[in-house]
Amino acid sequence: MQGWRARLGRGALLFAALVITAVPLLAAAQSGSDGVSLVASGLAYPRGVTWDAAGTMYVALAGDGGAPSAATASSGTTDVEHAFGLFYAGFNGAVVTIDKGCGVPLATGLPSEQQRDGWHQGVSSLAFLDGVLYAAEDGAGSARGNLVNPSGVYMIDTNGGWATVASLDAWVPANPVRKVPGDVDPNGEPFDLIADGSSLVLSESNSGQLLRVTPDGTITRIVDLSDTHRVPTGVARDKDGNFYVGTLGVTPYPDGSSLVFKITPDGKA
Repeated sequence: MQGWRARLGRGALLFAALVITAVPLLAAAQSGSDGVSLVASGLAYPRGVTWDAAGTMYVALAGDGGAPSAATASSGTTDVEHAFGLFYAGFNGAVVTIDKGCGVPLATGLPSEQQRDGWHQGVSSLAFLDGVLYAAEDGAGSARGNLVNPSGVYMIDTNGGWATVASLDAWVPANPVRKVPGDVDPNGEPFDLIADGSSLVLSESNSGQLLRVTPDGTITRIVDLSDTHRVPTGVARDKDGNFYVGTLGVTPYPDGSSLVFKITPDGKA
């Protein structure tokens, strides 16, 4: 699906060194003569970043879902990684902090999955709301064989625990967009998460929409951006309450197919 390709490219822009590991490695920051500084390496498919009030950096790690074992790869199934169809699903997504040049695990064991052709999904974005850390989770849900942990928004506890806040598993099928894409993900594809007043705003890249999520788990649609399947990705907000939403563009990604939407507070694009 197009949203996966966007996520892979975003991770590559954030960090130069990406390796497939279940737990982030520790690496000291390095500075180059060209002005580019290496913040951390050995991270398992890093995605969105955020900072707390004290300036500590937090990084979402999608993970790799776990590779199938040699004993089960030939049959296409595994009782460890829950391989199904074109996916390998597991629990090696994570959230880490970057402290003095080192990656320090905060929460581990979050849902993660990968396609056999290499696309990865898991924790995709992070945002603080009223001092609480929230994460957009894109590596779970019934479509990926996970009937317990849904796709959607999770709360990350400071002691390393995590819990579902809002599930897209039921909401997306029950609230279809105007133009459902041919490659529709029934659990949605949460991409970017930001705080807005007393709630969170989430871009859902596959169906093409901007959603509002409250801490009690209520989901409402701000705007439907599904026409032509442009795949909304990154989100920013200005001081007047307008949202700016970047898009990946439409396949096969000709020049000019990607754009930025301005969304007014009343949901006009």
